[in-house]
Amino acid sequence: MIPLLSVFNSLPAGVIITDLQGKIMYVNKDIEIISGYSRPELIGKSPEILNAEENAAAIQLEILETIRRNEIWKGILKQRRKDGTIYWGEFEVFPVYEPRGGTIAWASLQRDVSERIKLQQELKTSEDRYRKLAELSPDIILVHSEGKIKYLNQAGAKFFGTGEPQNYLNREIMDFVHPQYKDVVRERINQALESPEAVPLNEEILVFPYGSTLVGETKSVSIDFNGKKSVLTVVRDISERKAVESILNRQKVELEEQLRFAQALTKLAEVTIRNDQTGIILDSMTRIIVETLVADLGIVFEINLKQNKLIMKCQYTEEKKNLVLIPSHFLNCNEAAVRFFVKNKTKLESHLDDNRLESINAQMAKHIHHNLKIQSFFWYPFAFNSGCYYALVLSQFNRPRRFSPLEAEFINSALQQVEIAMQKITYVEENKRALKAIKESEEKYKDLFENAYDIIFISDLKWKLLSCNKATLKTYGYTAEEISQLKLYQIIHPDFWQLCRDKLDAKLSGSTTEISPYPVLTLTKQGKKVWIEVSIRLIYQNGLPVGFQGIARNITERQYMIDALKEAEKEKDLILSSISELVVFHDLNMKIKWANSAAAGNLGLKAGKLVGRSCYELWQRANTPCPGCPGITTLKTGMPDQKIMTTPDGKSWQIKSFPAFDNEGNLLGVVVIAKDVTEAEQMKKEMARLERLNLIGEMAAGFGHEIRNPMATVRGFLQILQVKPECLPYAHYFELMIEEIDRANSIIGEYLSLAKDKMIDLQEYNLNLLIEAIYPLILADAIHNDQTIELELGEIPKVLVDKKEMYQLILNLVRNGLEAMPKRGCLRIKTYSQNNEIIMAIQDQGQGIAPQIINKLGMPFVTTKENGTGLGLAICFSIAQRHKARIEVESTAEGTTFLLSSQAQNFNEFCLVLSYAKLKVFSY
Repeated sequence: MIPLLSVFNSLPAGVIITDLQGKIMYVNKDIEIISGYSRPELIGKSPEILNAEENAAAIQLEILETIRRNEIWKGILKQRRKDGTIYWGEFEVFPVYEPRGGTIAWASLQRDVSERIKLQQELKTSEDRYRKLAELSPDIILVHSEGKIKYLNQAGAKFFGTGEPQNYLNREIMDFVHPQYKDVVRERINQALESPEAVPLNEEILVFPYGSTLVGETKSVSIDFNGKKSVLTVVRDISERKAVESILNRQKVELEEQLRFAQALTKLAEVTIRNDQTGIILDSMTRIIVETLVADLGIVFEINLKQNKLIMKCQYTEEKKNLVLIPSHFLNCNEAAVRFFVKNKTKLESHLDDNRLESINAQMAKHIHHNLKIQSFFWYPFAFNSGCYYALVLSQFNRPRRFSPLEAEFINSALQQVEIAMQKITYVEENKRALKAIKESEEKYKDLFENAYDIIFISDLKWKLLSCNKATLKTYGYTAEEISQLKLYQIIHPDFWQLCRDKLDAKLSGSTTEISPYPVLTLTKQGKKVWIEVSIRLIYQNGLPVGFQGIARNITERQYMIDALKEAEKEKDLILSSISELVVFHDLNMKIKWANSAAAGNLGLKAGKLVGRSCYELWQRANTPCPGCPGITTLKTGMPDQKIMTTPDGKSWQIKSFPAFDNEGNLLGVVVIAKDVTEAEQMKKEMARLERLNLIGEMAAGFGHEIRNPMATVRGFLQILQVKPECLPYAHYFELMIEEIDRANSIIGEYLSLAKDKMIDLQEYNLNLLIEAIYPLILADAIHNDQTIELELGEIPKVLVDKKEMYQLILNLVRNGLEAMPKRGCLRIKTYSQNNEIIMAIQDQGQGIAPQIINKLGMPFVTTKENGTGLGLAICFSIAQRHKARIEVESTAEGTTFLLSSQAQNFNEFCLVLSYAKLKVFSY
């Protein structure tokens, strides 16, 4: 049933209901808002409390006389709020009837129309204000003459379309009138032109240019407009009001029906309260439903599911209808019908003009509609239990009938009421049987209660212990007398008290969710902690809960094991999160299920953001797995695998994968451990390069001298032959051969300087003094090539170096720089100390080094010069190595930087940073 108060409160107007003596019985929320009075302040008062008219009593009498004639009184009245302010209300007052036609109350609908009244009063006071109000009015105001629109306010333009009012001037007024109302409008216009009085309100339908319509309340009067006799028409949009009136009329009918149904349900409730016999309740329900709905016949069946049988419990028809009662076996005569109704536990209806039963049971439909002459047949099942259910059958003989939603809701409410009553009767009977069974079994289970190993206790709803078994006393160290004085919350740990209250409240609230045993921490008499797993059930008396029984098992050891496992799990997570390697666990689809903090930190994300994503998507920025991925290999083979892989940022990673199995040996996924081995890989390459240099040095040391000895012999004989008279014509050939032998000997000398085991004489020198000593020599080379050299020597300490080797290193680098520069170029030599290192920078103005050459610098015979040997820079690298230093090379468009560095110890070790800017060609 839709609650009456909810319906009244949802109406778009104020509602006042008075009894036949004129006293207020009910007001809705809108009346409280409009008047400022609360509902209790108005109940029992006369509506005159709100009437501010001077002749309020006379108006009240007029209203009563009108509605007593069964007519609706309409009007606008001045009203007074509780705070004394005045407002205007538009009223509709009408009688409320009972089902048999008698008047039971008066009802009025009220809307606050103060603003409208105010506008009307202001329009009468001033023509100028009238015109302004016309523009501001929400109503359509127009002036037309000779069938043409001469004035239209903004509201009219808004209603007619989206243009401005002037767009509609001189348009035919009839273009905006619905065809059905054109004659009415013409008559109204003629009447307005012929009479000085305003034409009474008319309802007309206007048509907008875009096709929609408006129901308007129009009023017209003849006026003089711009020197011509014209008609002023005001159109108020009452489409919404008409819709509201329709809703109100419909709701009025529904309210009357609801009142009738409420009275019927009240009668039925009285029957169910006074009786505890199912037969009497079913008889009364059938009679009340049939009389209320004015149905022809009502029957209640009991459908026995065990016997597959329909048993008629009662039937009722009004005597004045002179209907012959149906035999009790009228449905049992058809076995197919019996089987159908035994299985069909849902609402069903069938009508002669729309036979839905024929598709289910044609023979039964024929029996109902043709043999028994039933026009409409309704089947309402209710009161289900394991062995049977009941069904209300309503039949209509004279005409087909469909029940409205309100009627159907009334039937459902009545059946629910009866079902609750039958459940109450069943519950009372079952409770009696249960109490008897409990009494009989009390002695039987008393010994079990006392000697059970589990903790068993009984408490009232205020948590006072009423009884407990021996296991309870033994567990908590109390005597029976001591524990009888306690309340449960004195045993329960404070952290678990709210949990226990919530579990009991859930039971008391009737929650259908099964409450499984739950762990609770308790305290013994000595304060020792005991973990128990508790389940409770309510104890009822006279159908109401009066206490609860609890059964608990001591799970202290199990709980400690669980805590230890949780702690171990935390430690495992902590260990995995603390290691520097990237650890990731993938499922069988290579989706990340878990990652440690190192893996997440490598990507700048939180670990949770990695879950569900793929490693190749995150690290390789690819859409498919990497070729040869160890993780994929492990998922296929179930065996560990490893591989060195490179990410797009140029880093090298050692990837190791290990399979993860469950206890039954099923593969769950793969654990991948990644370690950054970029530096190690670079170190391998550097070691390989140094190994090659070492090999070259050993070779040079081993056979360099052996090559020089025969070359010295050849040179000596060439010098002897050169001076013989017969060889003088070939002197220039001898000179060329001797020069080439000398050149080869020089190369061998440089080659021998690469030897790893070459002895060096380390002495303390100031690097600035060495540069200044060699400066005249390198300056002469620069002047010869039309170039300059600038020195910027800073404050630096002395270092341990081999003076001759340092001269050779500086000379080689400076000459390389000079050869790389064009004429008028400037070469700059700097020295300074920084971060415990000594730095020497040599910078030229050449064109730089090609990128493909940089990684090969320092290797013998690597040169880009036409006549170069490629040993100059290799000697520099060898000198740096013997001084425990390193050379690093950086090259950009602005220049090239060679870094010869060594971590200084008390500044006895040094770092040389050799900068070559735009060095084009080197001969190393």
